[in-house]
Amino acid sequence: MESVAERNDAFAERFAAADANDDGVPDRNLEALYDELFEVAPDGASEVIDRDDGKYTAAQITISVQGGASGDAVTEAMRDVADEVDGEG
Repeated sequence: MESVAERNDAFAERFAAADANDDGVPDRNLEALYDELFEVAPDGASEVIDRDDGKYTAAQITISVQGGASGDAVTEAMRDVADEVDGEG
C-alpha cells in the first residue's frame, strides 16, 4: 500500500486518513482502503490480499526479526502479533 500511495495521490490521502494514530500503518476503514487498493493496483493488491466474492479472507504479512533473537523470543513476539491481528477484526 505504501508503494501505491507513493504513486497515487488520491490513494495516499485515503491511506493517511486510515491511520488513526499517525504511526504510518492504516488501522481504520481497512475494508474501504483495500477496496480502493484493488481499484488502483489490482495486480499488486492480489499478490498480498486474498478476497473471495468481495470478502477479504487473508493478507500476507511480512515481519522481520533480528538475527540474534532467540527462538522463544521470536515465538512470543509472533504470538503477540497474531493476537493483535485476531483481536478486534
